[in-house]
Order: sequence, then C-alpha cells, then structure tokens
Amino acid sequence: MTQIRTAIVGFGLSGQIFHEPALAANPAFEIRAVVTSSHKRSTVARARGYDVVASLDALLDGSRDLDLVVVATPPATHIDSVSVALSHGLNVVTDKPFATSVRACETMIDMAKSAGRRLFVYQNRRWDGDFLTLRKVLADGALGSIFRFESSMEKFSGARLRAPWQEGVGRAEGGGVIFDLGSHLVDQALQLFGPARLMSAHESHVFPGRSSEDDAALSLLHASGVRTHLSMSRSARAAPARFRVLGTEGAFVVAEADGQEDYIKAGGAVTDSAYGVTSERDWGVLTTSGGTRRVPTERGAYPDFYRGVAEAIVNGTPGPTDPVESLEAIRIIDAAHGLFISQAAK
Repeated sequence: MTQIRTAIVGFGLSGQIFHEPALAANPAFEIRAVVTSSHKRSTVARARGYDVVASLDALLDGSRDLDLVVVATPPATHIDSVSVALSHGLNVVTDKPFATSVRACETMIDMAKSAGRRLFVYQNRRWDGDFLTLRKVLADGALGSIFRFESSMEKFSGARLRAPWQEGVGRAEGGGVIFDLGSHLVDQALQLFGPARLMSAHESHVFPGRSSEDDAALSLLHASGVRTHLSMSRSARAAPARFRVLGTEGAFVVAEADGQEDYIKAGGAVTDSAYGVTSERDWGVLTTSGGTRRVPTERGAYPDFYRGVAEAIVNGTPGPTDPVESLEAIRIIDAAHGLFISQAAK
C-alpha cells in the first residue's frame, strides 16, 4: 500500500476544518473523493482539488478503490454510514460523538471486528495543547494525590448554533451540548483518571425554541477516587477556566482553550510553524508549596491522530483511539440523558 486511499463523507465544519487539512498534509493519505450533496460545500471541495460524489452509495458503487472512509456527518448518521463502509471492507474514521446510543456503538465495534477492519473515533481533543500539558503535569507528580478535576467548554452562540444541522435537532438525533461538547469533556476525564460513574447531572434550555439543551453540567466519580466536574454551554457570555486540577500537593489551572480550530478557521495550515503554539500569556499556572509558576503549553497536535491512523492501517499497530474507550464516554452521556428523562417524568 503506497498511500491510504481515502474519502471524506460530509464536508461541513468537521470535514473542512478538522479532517481535510490533516489528511492533505500527511503524505500517507490520498484524498480521492468528498461526499456531499451541498452545492456550497461541493464548490469548496472542488476548489481544493477533490472529486465530489453526492452520496455514500454512489461513492461505494463507483470505480474508486478505497482503503479508508472518514465519516464527518451528524452523529445520528454514523451507525448507517460506518456500517455500510465496513460492509464494503473499508477502514473507518468516525467523528465524535461515536453514536447516539450505546447499542449503536456496540454494533459498530462488533461489525469492525467481524469485518477485520479498523474503526477509529476522532477524539481530537486528546491532542489539545493544554490537555497534553496537563497529562505531563500529572505524570510529573507535582500535584500529589488528585482529588478534584474541573473541566469546561463554555461559549456563547446566542440563538444561532455553529453547525446548521444542530438547529431543531433533538437528543435522539445527537443534538444538544452534552453530545457536542460533553463527548470531549467526558473522554478527556476518562483518559486522565480512569473509569467513572455518573453521580449527578443537570441541563438547561436557556434560549427558547431549541430542541435540546444548551447548558449542562455532569459530576463523575472515578474508581481512582477523583471527583470530576464538567460544564458545557453554548449560552455562557463568560467562560470559567478550561481546566482546574486540585491535588494534595498543588493545583494546576489553564484559563484559555486550545487554539488549533480557530487557527485553521482563520486560514492557517497545520504545517505552519505557528500552528498549535500557545503564547506565554496563556500558559497554565502551577501552584505548589514552592510557589507559583507558568508551565509552557505543549504544542497542539491534531495531525497526530492521522499519523496514528496510518500506522495502525499500514503496520497493524494499536490505533490512536480505541472505540471501546469512546463507547464508555457514551455510556456516561446516556446515563445523563436517562436521568433527565426520569426527572421530566416526575
């Protein structure tokens, strides 16, 4: 295999900002087609030099030889698109959230095993510069025994959501801030502190007319003893710290969110020397008995996901993400949704 022959299914925000830039910059991949029925997105794809196909069925019925399909479509479509791709003997990358139900996640995992193909969930926030830095701080042991972890992704979208498909979409279709942002936050917490169970959750519909929650918080208790508090919002005009970690020997706080997404949106490239670099004023702050100091932020590295995908497909190494781990995040999100349903029934 000289290059991994790839098609991107869906070319909205995720396809254009997250997947295509990293794939195009990696010589291990050849993007053979983009699947979209949108005239506007087709124009963008063709301007970047790609063939455009109107549907996944048309792609797979055509003459293109493929090795990998990247599913960058709304979460409710993942189960169908991933299943079809796997049934055609293709490896698959699918966006987060993995799916809208635990059963759908389990089905896709089983199908990939039966087909003998690789399935990867795009948990790109594992390669945020601030998250990589936090992992390093924890590994150094300067904080002592961790007892609390706080993580937030809060922004203000007003009455308009950043992805048009989210307008008018309910929980069953993958709508809501818990699926959108919570799938990142829960995954990161599980990566840092291991298995957890949901202790409490709340949701709010701040802006009238939305079909799903736009503000929420989850509380987890990890088997390791760490308590995690996660907050997510599209309705916050001011944001809390991105991370706050408290330990018996110290604390670590990161105020600002990773800037890789904004950098690409502004026209930057993943190959730029400035890509993924955080300015000193935004470095996290470590406080111990020895004083307070700023910790240089590790370089953000979303393209590393696809480096891992290439290694896994070509050499059979472990993938950059394990779908079973993403399933565990969906279990917690599913538990939160179940709690909301039971509360509403009272």
